[in-house]
Amino acid sequence: MPRKTRAQPPFTILVDGLIQGSDPSRGTAGNPVRSRRAYEFQVFTTDGNRYYNGLSEGEPPAPATATLTVADDDHTTGYAYIYIGDYQLVADVDYVTGGGVNATATNIAAAISRLKDFSATALGAVVSIDGPLGLDGETWRFEGEYGGSKTNYTLVPADGFLTSGDPHIGPPDLIV
Repeated sequence: MPRKTRAQPPFTILVDGLIQGSDPSRGTAGNPVRSRRAYEFQVFTTDGNRYYNGLSEGEPPAPATATLTVADDDHTTGYAYIYIGDYQLVADVDYVTGGGVNATATNIAAAISRLKDFSATALGAVVSIDGPLGLDGETWRFEGEYGGSKTNYTLVPADGFLTSGDPHIGPPDLIV
């Protein structure tokens, strides 16, 4: 699957520079004064292959988020899978269905909260999901697959990925 926004870890490089220009008429006192300065930045890449230099601002970046609404808890017509990140949740294997949409939503939230880097809460039939923190949050898969005649869940966003808070890319840092 394509990745939407990526960022490498920040790194620091040394940059040679001159504090003042040279003036040969002043003899050795007019020689340029060299300095070394550190420059810290990250490279950000988007799925359109655009590259940006800067530093991520804000501590910490927003987590990846999504919502799942249980539209129907009748899973007798076929299978239902929820794909979230690298995980697959199977109805009636990883969480119990039935007992109403609110009970199924509560069970799905509990199953998601058991996954590494994920947490979820249910309010009625709506499951609010928080995923991993970081700039790659919106690269995590979020899809449903149904093998029966019913679409058991409504997923938001519906583009197959969790929604992440946009990283704020600030200026690079010049360390004097």
